[in-house]
Amino acid sequence: MILPNFIIGGVIKGGTTSLNNYLKQHPEVFMSRFKEPRYFAFEPDNPDHVEGRGLRFPIRTLEEYAALFEEMDRENRQRADLRPYEQGEMYRRALDEGLYPSLRKMAEAIGVQAGNVSTAVKLARLPSIVLDAFPPRLDIQYRWSIPLADAAEKSPELLSDRIKGIQEERKNGSKFTAQGVFQRLIATQARSPKATVRNVRVAGKAVLKVREAKDTVTFEMALAPKNVIRKIEAYIVEVLSGEGVLP
Repeated sequence: MILPNFIIGGVIKGGTTSLNNYLKQHPEVFMSRFKEPRYFAFEPDNPDHVEGRGLRFPIRTLEEYAALFEEMDRENRQRADLRPYEQGEMYRRALDEGLYPSLRKMAEAIGVQAGNVSTAVKLARLPSIVLDAFPPRLDIQYRWSIPLADAAEKSPELLSDRIKGIQEERKNGSKFTAQGVFQRLIATQARSPKATVRNVRVAGKAVLKVREAKDTVTFEMALAPKNVIRKIEAYIVEVLSGEGVLP
């Protein structure tokens, strides 16, 4: 259900007919085909209103009123310069305000494939920190919405770090295109090989855990007295020195 975002109230001989004609000429303004739908003035309990005596009330239900503006969406989609974020925001607001019972019902009402509406809404619902990383939001492409949404859901901390990096580079004079920002945000992170862990046992009981990663090795054991820990440290240094590992 698409509803207007501004309403003009007028009085008889107040110039609203001329104003309506002027506004209709603007390429970014959509006007209802009824200049005076009188939807808000209709009283369903008033017999004169119901029977049409006196003033006519061509629009009497919310569905009829919203139908006056659904053509607006079709016109918008025919605009060559309509950006994905603009379209997504329009759909998102309609859903968040409860103007349609579901995304699918909205898609049916405006004659758009539900998958396209879903992609546009996903783009508009990206976290603000992600949207603001682009210069500007209007340059974000439809095909980027799913990878960006996945990254925001699965690796929010990594995504945040990358955005902070872009912001710092901008402060230092670096410039990024929207494509460049997108590539930085979804770049595959190199994964370190999984660490191997083994237990050292004495009389069948695990007394020491050795964890070997790519560049490190760690030893884990139950807490021991400080003098024992110092001896272990000294022994490790002695072994490493004797094997030529330490300089």
